[in-house]
Amino acid sequence: MARLRERRWVVVLKINEWTLITDESFVKKLQQVRSKKLPNETGGVLLGSWDLTRRIVYVVDTIAAPPDSEERTTLFIRGSAGLRERVIKAGERTGGMIQYMGEWHSHPDGYGTVPSEDDSNIFSWLSEKTQEDGFPPIMLIVGEGGMRWFIGEIEIARGQA
Repeated sequence: MARLRERRWVVVLKINEWTLITDESFVKKLQQVRSKKLPNETGGVLLGSWDLTRRIVYVVDTIAAPPDSEERTTLFIRGSAGLRERVIKAGERTGGMIQYMGEWHSHPDGYGTVPSEDDSNIFSWLSEKTQEDGFPPIMLIVGEGGMRWFIGEIEIARGQA
């Protein structure tokens, strides 16, 4: 007997000169992780791959906040316990196709997805780290009313999903 597979609807966003491709099940997963942690912020790392030639970013999964993360009502600091190993395993399971892409975190209800000054500082740090390897920085903020993606730079008015 054949099993029916879950349908995954593709989500395609144009962000700066990049095209971001993910799917609705990934979006729902992040919304569920956020909801379970409310009223605190939470987050994690983004996993996927780049097509630098065509300027396409594929984001396929997350590794949620490690146990040593700080999750408060107006602050999220991602920990690192076991994270490196989990990222390496994800890469190994996919033959090296999946890798660390960037960071995501949530904002509590009533705060939207506009980046705070701390978010901008984190994005600057992320820019330094990812550009060492020739990749654009990627950050996602998940809020009550949706998501806001940033690739390459922070732009307040663009990148909402």
